[in-house]
Amino acid sequence: MGKQWAKQQIKRNELQEFVETAIDWVAAHRDKVLFGVVAFVLAVSLAGFAYFRREKSKFEAWDRLSIAQAYAFTGRVDDSLKQLAEIEKDYSSSDASGFAAVFEGDVLYRKGSYKEAAASYAKALAQGDRRLEPLALADIGMAQEAAGLYAEAKETSRRFLDSFPDHFMAPQVHACLARSLGYLKLTDEARAAYQKMTLQYPDTFWATWAQARLQGK
Repeated sequence: MGKQWAKQQIKRNELQEFVETAIDWVAAHRDKVLFGVVAFVLAVSLAGFAYFRREKSKFEAWDRLSIAQAYAFTGRVDDSLKQLAEIEKDYSSSDASGFAAVFEGDVLYRKGSYKEAAASYAKALAQGDRRLEPLALADIGMAQEAAGLYAEAKETSRRFLDSFPDHFMAPQVHACLARSLGYLKLTDEARAAYQKMTLQYPDTFWATWAQARLQGK
């Protein structure tokens, strides 16, 4: 009991000595302590402000994307494209930027500007967003086909099918590949692609479509 009391007393004395020393140091260095507190408060404030700005920027980017979509759906195509270009420039680090590039490609595709559409989809792909990668890659291939860039469309379509064979856009991309092979006069490869579609997508529109192509319809 005596030893335990002695140990506790020693600990209390050590703690008291530490506290007294700390108080004396603060009293002697008030300017440094005050500066440290101010610096800490400032750092926390700046971090909070930066976080707020970042979150606010994200919401602004999505809001502006909604506006761009509204413009496109109401026929104000040029206003939509301008808005989308500004999103990609002003909010390049936002997730909305990649979606803006994809939608820009869609708008350009509907305008018949197929090469420009492919370039917009490529911008989205280059951002590395895994959510957008299959969509952007599929869209690039189809835009290339529409632009008459059949060799490029063939390679892009094969890349998509190798990477995303089970994606919901796979049948459409497979059709793009088959058509591109046909345009390139690669008859045997085109026929093999159509045959694969009939086997890979049985009892679907795409199987029926591919079978009709094989029969020359």
